[in-house]
Amino acid sequence: MTNNNTLDRLFKDFKVFIDTSSLMIENQETAENLFNEIAEVSAKYNNKLVISLTVIKELEKFLSHENPAISARAKSALAILHDHKTCYDVNGDRDDAFSDSVFLKVFQTHRLDYNLALITQDHLLGKDILHIAKQNNAGKDAKLIEVYTVDENGNLIPLSE
Repeated sequence: MTNNNTLDRLFKDFKVFIDTSSLMIENQETAENLFNEIAEVSAKYNNKLVISLTVIKELEKFLSHENPAISARAKSALAILHDHKTCYDVNGDRDDAFSDSVFLKVFQTHRLDYNLALITQDHLLGKDILHIAKQNNAGKDAKLIEVYTVDENGNLIPLSE
């Protein structure tokens, strides 16, 4: 994988979030390798990945999914998180219903405070997040917002609108 420069830049300058879809990518070895890299840069910059509590709840729900492949990916994703628990923080409220709405609210609320990045396989969510960056009412005070997907080799690929 060739994420070192991208991850290095993100963890140096951004609050980085990941959603359920990127934790449940089909090739879980790729997810494991990505988290190994995240753990390294997270420690280097003392900047932990942010995982919404809704993402954890979704993974736990998928454990009992009728499709065995989805259930297995959820189990693997939770194991990866368990093995890398020093590189992320879980934030959120038990009353939060859906991850997408949580991400949209967090990015809208904090776009003036921090550079924000989301790793997601959900292109619609990614485009909604990028749309927040295009809103003009924040003016010159708005920080950067970036969205990345994970390709089949585990590389982070910028999503564009």
